[in-house]
Amino acid sequence: MPPRPAERRSGWGKIIERLVDNAIRFHRNQRSVERARKKEVEIARLLRTYIVETSTAPVSSHRLGHSIGLDIAALPIDRTRPSGDFTEWYERSPSEITFYISDSSGHDDLLPSFLACLCNMALHRAHQGYRPGLDEIVVEIDRAVSLLQRKGGLPFSKYLTFFIGQIQLEHAELDYVCAGHPAALLLRPGSCQRLDTTCKPVGYLFGEVPSVQRTRLRPGDLLFVYTDGASELLQGDDDDVAKGFERLEAILQPLLHLSAREIVEKVAEELKRVAGDSGLQDDTTLLAIRVVPPLLALTAPAESP
Repeated sequence: MPPRPAERRSGWGKIIERLVDNAIRFHRNQRSVERARKKEVEIARLLRTYIVETSTAPVSSHRLGHSIGLDIAALPIDRTRPSGDFTEWYERSPSEITFYISDSSGHDDLLPSFLACLCNMALHRAHQGYRPGLDEIVVEIDRAVSLLQRKGGLPFSKYLTFFIGQIQLEHAELDYVCAGHPAALLLRPGSCQRLDTTCKPVGYLFGEVPSVQRTRLRPGDLLFVYTDGASELLQGDDDDVAKGFERLEAILQPLLHLSAREIVEKVAEELKRVAGDSGLQDDTTLLAIRVVPPLLALTAPAESP
């Protein structure tokens, strides 16, 4: 016997009630996920901010016997969101300064930040018990990233570009490894040397031993290192790499007489001007290292107040 109209209405009513209940549960779950996501994003932002803003030790480069001093400053342009960019410098010995800047691939909120933090931890762990070379440090970081990839904790598409350098204050020499990172610029009045890539990005080395390069420094030099948020913006819509280098050099040459802090601030202002109303579309971190006579050495904090 077919169901009576009242029974049909009752059946439809129960279906509607279940649909409404499901919609309410879905809405509550969605709100719960959004709250958890916001909390995770904030944790990632704070963790990255802590590393960037507290990990730059003072550089005492005025000791007797040093040929050069250093004036160093860094500026992460956007500190309001999580980022895969970070930078640090510290005294490895009384006459040796180590610095680095890195950028993890991707623009999602969390993974780049935690990958950057992993890089930071692996770098410092590499120093435990002995003094590794720059190539050994980069290999150790690559090993940590590769382990996460093999264990399924990190997609194989994720990697780090990395520029790491050591400056010998006594001999006025810079050793560096550029692992897939945009070329650093070593500027002097009227000239600019590009410190180009020496190996694949971290996470893609696959047993390759990074090549360590060396160059001489002298008072008046400016070493400028940055992440690809700056270089890609200056390349323009046609992705002209040479044009990007030329535009950055043109920005920096008139600033060579300024302090490291003033340089990163001026460059940040120019990048924001070029970006216009659309703003910077990628994380951007700037690092300026001025080579000065040793008694004039200064070290600015990691960011401008």
